[in-house]
Amino acid sequence: MLPDYMRPIPGDGTGNDMRWDSLTLEVELYLRTGNYHLLRDARVRQGRFVELEGNPRIAVAYYCMAFYSDLNGFDSIERLLYYQQDNFRNWRSSASVDAGIVNKIFGLCCRCGISEKELLTICRKAFISGIYQCHLFTTKECRELLLMSRDGRIGEINSRISQAETRFLSQFACQRQAAV
Repeated sequence: MLPDYMRPIPGDGTGNDMRWDSLTLEVELYLRTGNYHLLRDARVRQGRFVELEGNPRIAVAYYCMAFYSDLNGFDSIERLLYYQQDNFRNWRSSASVDAGIVNKIFGLCCRCGISEKELLTICRKAFISGIYQCHLFTTKECRELLLMSRDGRIGEINSRISQAETRFLSQFACQRQAAV
């Protein structure tokens, strides 16, 4: 998850700042190029970095950003544009819930005494609406899905993902008709 050379070193403030800057540059690059899968991975590495630095509460926010990214529905802007050219025929979203990220979020919440209410406040800040050109879920739905994930409601989550895909396709069809 985080290579040894990127791990924070106690007492190495300058080195740790450089490592953090490197992670931040990665995030900026992936945001600019629309590579959502790599953006998600960079958020996980940022979470791990601040966790290892001894800031688990901040780490929760970065892991929440990764969770939000997992629900995006597209790996990259290129895939979005590719499927858009073909009216999303044969499209399958990449939206998913990573149990490891969910466990990490709630494990840290438990360790730090973060209540459900506090977690939802963190999510409001971490789930940045508009960061992706397209997102299958609203930020409110993502918060609901996080709590469903905690409770192991897999069938309901899968159903919600399917409903969001259908909603997206119908919205796209309506947009196409309005443009014509």
